[in-house]
Amino acid sequence: MLMHELTNETKSGVLEICDLDYEVVYELIYYIYCGRCQKEIGDIATDLLIAADKYRLVELKNHCEKFLVENLANENVCQLLILGDLYNAERLQERAVQFILQRPKYITSTPGWDDILKQHPHLVTRIVNHFDKVRGFGVVFSWAF
Repeated sequence: MLMHELTNETKSGVLEICDLDYEVVYELIYYIYCGRCQKEIGDIATDLLIAADKYRLVELKNHCEKFLVENLANENVCQLLILGDLYNAERLQERAVQFILQRPKYITSTPGWDDILKQHPHLVTRIVNHFDKVRGFGVVFSWAF
């Protein structure tokens, strides 16, 4: 983009990133130059994961994914499962599915679960398939001994 002579960015020397908050852009650039985040990513972890995915910063995306996995909770697991699905964060998806299967009574009563049912029904299929694998393994394991 900046290497092509005819772009506005090359002519002006300014690159505008309008779809990200300042704090996210700051951490993104800091990570590019320093190879680490400057501070705890807490409040911006989801936005930073989206930006890392957009700009193909695999290690930063992995860092965000790890943080989000460590902070899964009843209140956010459905939203994070959707995020993982939309941005191909496989570890986040897997851990979110496991989390949901460990607490189905609590999770299925959240607004996030309603969102999954209405907007992302394929994720319900993934959860059920995972449940069948786990349950099937347990049956085989108990049968073997």
